[in-house]
Amino acid sequence: MGIYVPLYRAVALCVSLVWLWGLNIWTWSRYRVNHVFIFEISPRHKVNHLEIWAEAASLSIVVLLNSLLFLHHQQYRLKARLSEVVYPLALIAFIIAKIALQLSDSSKRGSLQKDIVASMGSVFIAPFGRARFRDCYLADYFCSMQKIFSDLQYIICIYTLSFSKLMQDDPLASSGYCLSLGSILVPIVHAVPYWWRFQQCLHRYIETQKRWPNLANAFKYCLCQLTVIIGSLHPFFSEYQAPWSPYRLFWLALIVVTTLYTYVWDLVMDWGLLQFQDKAHPLLRQNRLFPTTTFYYWAMCSNLVLRFTWVVTLIPFPFQSVLASSAELENVLLPLLTFLELFRRSQWGILRVEYEHLSTSQGFRKYEHLPLYFDKAGPTAAVGLEPKKKSIWINLEVVFMAGLLVFFSVVVWVLK
Repeated sequence: MGIYVPLYRAVALCVSLVWLWGLNIWTWSRYRVNHVFIFEISPRHKVNHLEIWAEAASLSIVVLLNSLLFLHHQQYRLKARLSEVVYPLALIAFIIAKIALQLSDSSKRGSLQKDIVASMGSVFIAPFGRARFRDCYLADYFCSMQKIFSDLQYIICIYTLSFSKLMQDDPLASSGYCLSLGSILVPIVHAVPYWWRFQQCLHRYIETQKRWPNLANAFKYCLCQLTVIIGSLHPFFSEYQAPWSPYRLFWLALIVVTTLYTYVWDLVMDWGLLQFQDKAHPLLRQNRLFPTTTFYYWAMCSNLVLRFTWVVTLIPFPFQSVLASSAELENVLLPLLTFLELFRRSQWGILRVEYEHLSTSQGFRKYEHLPLYFDKAGPTAAVGLEPKKKSIWINLEVVFMAGLLVFFSVVVWVLK
C-alpha cells in the first residue's frame, strides 16, 4: 500500500482542486467579477460552477471506488487472483482517457480544455511563451502544487521500472531506487514552478519596459527558488539536534524573509490591501466587490499562517522524530498541509481576480473599461497599444538576473 500512497494522494488533491475551482467560479459569478473577460475566455466556452462541481463529483466517485477496491484487495490478500498494480493503473488509464476525450471534444468544455493546455504550454516554455494574466495565474497555482508534482514524479518512476522489468521484481526494490533518485529530482521539481514564474516576470519586464513591479516580482520568485533548493539539498537543517551553523542560520533567515516578502506582496500588489484611505475599515481599499469586510480580514490573517505552514511541506521534514515516531501520521499530515495550501491559493485567486477586475495593478489589461459580468459589449477605451522600442539594456538586465539565479543555485548544489 505504501508505495501507491503518493498516487492516490496526488489524484485526491487534484480532485479537491477542481472542487475549489468551482467555488472560485461561483464566488466571481455571484458578485459580478468578470473572470471570463480577465482570463480572456470566449463567452461561448465559459462553464459555470455547477458544471465544474458535476465534473468534480464524478471524479470523486471514481477515485473513491477505486481506492475502496484497492483497500479491499489489500485486506483480503487477493494477490493470487489479481495483481494489486491493476487498480492504480486503471485509475491512471481512466484519467488519461477522460482528458483525451475532452480535448477531442468540440463542445465548449473541450474548447476550454484546449485553452488551458495552451496556457500550460506557455508556462512550460517560459520566457518564450506568452505571459498573459491567465498564464501567470496558472503558473502561480503550479507554485502551490509542488508536492503533487513530486508525488507524480515518484509514481512515474515506480511504474517505469515496473514495466521495464515486466513487473516481475519486488516493487519495494523499485521504491527504494525511486526514493534515492528523488533526492535529485525533488529539488528540481519543487524549484521549477518558481523558475517559470521568474521567467514570466522577466518576460513582462521586456514587454512593458517597467522595472516596477516586474523585477521586484522576479526577485520574489528568486528568493522562493533559493529557499526551496537549499532546504531540499540540506534536509538536516530541519533536524532539531543538528548543529546551528552559520549556513543553517542563513537558511532559516531566508525562510522568514521570503515568506514575509511574499505575504506583503500578496496583500499590497495582488489584493490592493494595506491601504489607509477607508477610515471605517482600516487596511482595506475603498473599492470592494465583496460586501462583507470579514472575508478580507480573514484572508489577510489566514494567508500569513498558511504561508508559513506551506514552508514545512517544501522541506524534507523528519516526521518520525517529531510525531511520536509514527510514519502513518505523515500520510495524514502531508495531504492536509498540501490541501491547506491549495485552499490558500484558491482564496488568493478570488481576491486576485477581484482586484484585477477593479484595477489593472500590474499592467496585464490594455483597456481602461472592463465590461460588467452580464455585458456583451467589448472594451471601448484602449490605452497603451502603441508599440514600444525595446532597449538592449533591458535584455542585458534580464540575462544578468537569470544568470545570477542559476549561479546561486549551482553554488548551493555544490556546497550541499
